[in-house]
Amino acid sequence: MEKIKQYKYIILLVLVILGLSFYWFQLRPSKIRIDCWTKVKEVLNGKAVSSNEAEGMQNLCERGKGLNQ
Repeated sequence: MEKIKQYKYIILLVLVILGLSFYWFQLRPSKIRIDCWTKVKEVLNGKAVSSNEAEGMQNLCERGKGLNQ
């Protein structure tokens, strides 16, 4: 128990870093992809376009929000 008390700030810092990295590399990209796909669907709104066009629009949106592929 003494060891844990001694290193509590280091353990807390490690947990915070792990939490932030999980958010940055897992949750943030998936939220960006969902938001961009929703925007593409709204823009197209039933229009007949090729899948390459829709994919290009989504890639452009993702890059604009800082998500590189």
